[in-house]
Amino acid sequence: KDLETDPRFARASKQKYETKSLLSVPLKLGEKVLGVLNLADKQDARSFTEEDLNLLSAFASLASLALSDAQNYQASRAKVAELSALYQIATRLSNLDRYEEMTRIVVESLGKLMEIETGLWFTYDPEKEKLYLASEVGQNHRPKISSLELPISKVETESRSLFHSYLS
Repeated sequence: KDLETDPRFARASKQKYETKSLLSVPLKLGEKVLGVLNLADKQDARSFTEEDLNLLSAFASLASLALSDAQNYQASRAKVAELSALYQIATRLSNLDRYEEMTRIVVESLGKLMEIETGLWFTYDPEKEKLYLASEVGQNHRPKISSLELPISKVETESRSLFHSYLS
């Protein structure tokens, strides 16, 4: 009700608050805090009342539900987009018989879905212990190298850091 006399608002730098009355209510959904609503200074310069607090608390409950619904809607839309992209990949792949074309479509489609700049598909030949570049897409990749081969053992392919060192 009075920021100047409330010890929670003690100030070290400014001598006085420009705000005389402050009302804060959390936006909660269950135990999860989604945000906070803050109101400062009523137009008539009076302090906020219990009635103001009750009204803001009721609004905060409704706002929390609306925020949660909006977040759920966005998550659902993202999931639908992912499933649609995977369906399109599967449909396109079922009509192909060339391995190279299949790898290109997968890398290209995943690149769009995941919004990446560059995608590389390597095929591993366990007999020769080499990785072969099968497909690459993206705006920042170097010109296609038709016969990129990386000698690499099975142990190294299973270690992310060792594998990454080959690509750097």
